[in-house]
Amino acid sequence: MNLKKVFLFSLILCLLSGGLYFFRSLNHSEKDPKSEASLTPQQKNDSFIPSKRELQQRAQIDPQKKVVAEATQEEVDKEFERIERMESAWEGKIKEIFLSKMNLSEEEFKEYLVMKEGYEDDRYLSYDKFHKDNMAAGKEYPITLENEENDKIVEEYQNLFKARFGEEAFAHYVKALDEFNSEWRVKEGQDKGILTIDF
Repeated sequence: MNLKKVFLFSLILCLLSGGLYFFRSLNHSEKDPKSEASLTPQQKNDSFIPSKRELQQRAQIDPQKKVVAEATQEEVDKEFERIERMESAWEGKIKEIFLSKMNLSEEEFKEYLVMKEGYEDDRYLSYDKFHKDNMAAGKEYPITLENEENDKIVEEYQNLFKARFGEEAFAHYVKALDEFNSEWRVKEGQDKGILTIDF
């Protein structure tokens, strides 16, 4: 469920960033007529032909409401379904590992789920702060969190896992996580984008 929040937040963030970039480029080109004089004829023609990405961004954003257009709702729904399938498959696999290989109880598995939800919430808050900081600074930036920031959050929760369930359980957990992510990549294919379970 929390991956849905992150995905929707990332999608809206991407659309808003694209819109902001587009509107800034319009304002920049209106304010700087000298820059057009320095362009070659080919560059002048290219600047008036929107890219495929730009056309998609224009189609997906309602400038008045800044909402996802109806045409993309089906794509968003499919991605949510994909995320739900992945989360459900992971939960089933890790529950089996908890109960059989780690010899832990159902209650301890529920503790892991609470930990996982905390991880998702912390990651979402970190994304939100990252976005606000960059917007305030007027920077263009990638939609994803910086790897080192995400790695810090993952490491924090891995340490919590080890402290609560022990090193041996953690070794089983890491092995299951790596196997699951590898199998998921093969099953889903690279063309759909890479989704992985981080914690």
